[in-house]
Amino acid sequence: MKINDPQAVLSPPVSQQAVQPKGADKGSEGAIPELVEGNLPVFVFPTELIFYADDQSTHKQVLTLYKPYEFALEFKV
Repeated sequence: MKINDPQAVLSPPVSQQAVQPKGADKGSEGAIPELVEGNLPVFVFPTELIFYADDQSTHKQVLTLYKPYEFALEFKV
């Protein structure tokens, strides 16, 4: 990723996809997962990442996502 701004900030994920079993509301076991699109809130720490273009040591930082859901999520940053 090329960054022109010396203080570019990476925002939290903008969209997530929840994977829920088909027929989950009917209580079926071994159901095939169905992809459901939409936005769901997640907890992100730290809330802000700052990258400096001229300092490569700031280009690698850890971003932790916490999801309060029991189903799997796919997300894009």
